[in-house]
Amino acid sequence: MKIAVIGNTTHSLHNPLYRGVERFTHSLTRKLAQNGHEVVLFDKPGETICPSFPILSEEENRHYIKLKTSKATELIKRNELRRNGYIRAMKHIANEGFDIVHNNSLDPLPLLASQKLNSVMITTLHSGPSEQHVYLFEKMRDKVNSYFCATSSHTKKQWKKEVKDLDVALIPNGVLALDDEVSFNFKTPQNRALWVGPIQPQKKLHEAIHACHLAGVNLDFAGELIDEKYFETHVLALMSKEDRYLGNLDRSGLKLAMERARVGLSTCVKDEQCNLALIEMLSAGLPISGYAKNSIKEIINPENGYLAKAEDIADLAFGIQKVKDLCKVRIQQQTIRRYNLDTMVLKYERVYKFLKALHEKDRKEQAYWHLYSSSRQGTLA
Repeated sequence: MKIAVIGNTTHSLHNPLYRGVERFTHSLTRKLAQNGHEVVLFDKPGETICPSFPILSEEENRHYIKLKTSKATELIKRNELRRNGYIRAMKHIANEGFDIVHNNSLDPLPLLASQKLNSVMITTLHSGPSEQHVYLFEKMRDKVNSYFCATSSHTKKQWKKEVKDLDVALIPNGVLALDDEVSFNFKTPQNRALWVGPIQPQKKLHEAIHACHLAGVNLDFAGELIDEKYFETHVLALMSKEDRYLGNLDRSGLKLAMERARVGLSTCVKDEQCNLALIEMLSAGLPISGYAKNSIKEIINPENGYLAKAEDIADLAFGIQKVKDLCKVRIQQQTIRRYNLDTMVLKYERVYKFLKALHEKDRKEQAYWHLYSSSRQGTLA
């Protein structure tokens, strides 16, 4: 099949780590290409997983990065750049005649442009609806021509709550590529916990440090430094001599960090998808102690971790002690079976095939009806 994959314009797909949309788009595109599909990626400039069409030009992308979201005038300029880029991309998709358009963008514009496509669009919902999405479906629902899949039951419930009568299928994230990303972890772990994610206030890294100190373990943490002020005032001030910031590691560095650790931590409390980092840590055999919020409740069970009360640091510390001796091999086996990339892509391919056949049948019926109802054919009938 000829498939267009639409990504996001915010972050690069190269070494996407734990940015959910980028990691999903990278894994899906690569696997579809390996399976023999003709795939074109619509994303940032310079992405070379397969043939690509940049949503922004190199110059536009440099300008986009320099603009700050904290300033209203610059935020408007960013939105305008992104909107113009998506308009160009959607026009190109409409002219190229793709069988399937797989939309992973968080921007509402591809949904608005879906009515102009003579192709099937599938939109994967990676997070709950924004105010823009709710407004779009309230005011312009008839202009959206897409099928929807959610990556978790939590996300599906969010959309069903905000957008009445929206039909959403469920295809869980599968990000573990069996050919090069999974290996069994038989190394003896150190008395260390591991936290992974962007370093900013809403990720609650400081609470993970508190919990580790209460539990008597040291903490390694890794991720992109987003908020330097938060890092200096709330993280560095709490760290002991044995706690370590590993930096924004690449995949090999993170794999080594996961092999050294005894427990993984999740302090995600916002309405967002935090499951990719958890799946990675579980695939390395790390049991998880995490707050019982959102999609984590679909992943963690008594055999692979502990769900602490939300924002209860003492309970999170209790969980660290409770799970540290769980069987690593069993955790790995369960995770690989549930969240491997091959299974996820196979499900999408089945959906593609079904919807493509449905679309072609609908086009034939429309053609037959047009032929029958035309004035000359009506006379002949």
